[in-house]
Amino acid sequence: MRLPCTFRRNSDLRKLKIKLKKAEAEAQNKLQELSKIEFACAADAAAAAHRLSKQLKFGSAFM
Repeated sequence: MRLPCTFRRNSDLRKLKIKLKKAEAEAQNKLQELSKIEFACAADAAAAAHRLSKQLKFGSAFM
């Protein structure tokens, strides 16, 4: 009778995929906004990118 456990796992994986797709779309939108900004120097750009990664739900997973 492992069927319910397998079904639950598949359901959880589907939900996780949806959350990840939403997080990816949000990250892409924010990165696109950030790329439109002209920074005075590379350090300013790096600091802004670091702040953005902290704001994102899964930011540390991709860096």
